[in-house]
Amino acid sequence: MEVVDLESREHRTASFAARLHRLRVAYRNGAVRDFTGVSQGLFTALANCEDPDTFLRERVDGQYPARDVVRAA
Repeated sequence: MEVVDLESREHRTASFAARLHRLRVAYRNGAVRDFTGVSQGLFTALANCEDPDTFLRERVDGQYPARDVVRAA
């Protein structure tokens, strides 16, 4: 699994599971969300973009199936 730190106000990290085509995004507010059907190319573009907040809002949110990850307490 590849993990990158995101230099953004809203998002903390993004990780990509290539075999599963799953992008996991950790938000600064503590939420974690998985997006499925994501390509390696999209993850690479996210990792290299200048504005992760805009990138995620325009190219990921609403474009891929998503589910919130519930962490065990």
